[in-house]
Amino acid sequence: MDIKQLKINEQSIVFDVASAAGTAALDFYVLSGSRMLMTLVVSALSSGAQVTAICEDAISVDDPYQIVEQLDVTTVGQFKRVFSDFNKRLRVRYVVTGGTATFKIAVAVFDNASTTRIENASLSVDLNHVADANGKFDSLRVGDGVETLAINPDGSINIGGVVNIDTSGLATEAEQQAQTAELQGINTGVADVETVIAATNSALADANAALDLIQSDTNAISDQLPDTIGPKLAAGSLSVVLATDALPLPVSDADALAALTALDGSVQAVETAVQQVDTSVQAVETAILNQTTELSENIRSKVLKAVDRAETEAYTPVGNNYRLDSITYTSPGLALTVRKNFTWLDFGTKNERLASATWEVV
Repeated sequence: MDIKQLKINEQSIVFDVASAAGTAALDFYVLSGSRMLMTLVVSALSSGAQVTAICEDAISVDDPYQIVEQLDVTTVGQFKRVFSDFNKRLRVRYVVTGGTATFKIAVAVFDNASTTRIENASLSVDLNHVADANGKFDSLRVGDGVETLAINPDGSINIGGVVNIDTSGLATEAEQQAQTAELQGINTGVADVETVIAATNSALADANAALDLIQSDTNAISDQLPDTIGPKLAAGSLSVVLATDALPLPVSDADALAALTALDGSVQAVETAVQQVDTSVQAVETAILNQTTELSENIRSKVLKAVDRAETEAYTPVGNNYRLDSITYTSPGLALTVRKNFTWLDFGTKNERLASATWEVV
């Protein structure tokens, strides 16, 4: 069977399939060149499908093929892999699982640039742990050319061999025990401090409760006090009882004399005013008496002159005689009554003398 052959700077589309599933392979031979580019272009994928492009090499037709490079793709797009140091006999194989896919696989052969001069070019390598669209990420191996550093599933690494550690300056076991005992003492002190803090907090809580009670009592007292300070009427004043052992206010002799002098002047002024009032009252009483006497005389005169006047005499028995006590004069027409009262001096049963006779309006 003829095998497709490639030489340097040539490119060949190995597969161009639509809605493919399963696997297929194509062998070819590289005549020249030491660097190969494998490109996978996926234009359509069914849901859940994956396309795997694999490049393998073998040293002869009798030897098995070994994987050189592999591309695993689950999305549409263009994906590339560059590799070198491969055997001349190559095989490109694809595997479609989980559905169908429409895609192309191409390979191109180039010089590995070991003898090529590159000028005015800047080369850089971008390595990071961020996964690409296929879930792949850059990976490096650390080793000595024979063995590589292995990383455990938990992210740790294993170090073998003898490790020489300089222990000069480190604490001895006795010193460590002393430091441990000191730390234990510090921990005990911290525990004691925490106990004191707890007790202090409890005392502060009790004090705050007492302060709240005092504040409540103070508010109750404040509610009974006037809103402002200063002299007020009785209704707006607070009653205060002096202490039985309260000391008198300190007053100097000069202040006391001045106060007494002012008080004496006030008393004299009050007495003068009272005397003036008394004089006025006496004058009023005299005027009223005069008016009353004049009125009484006028009434008496009218009754005595009335044509319908009637008289009634009142007597008191004295021994075998009668003593005249009063004479009452009444005028029904005037609706007035006057009485003349007699006062006698007693000088014995038969010796009485008239002392006085007074009139009154009844």
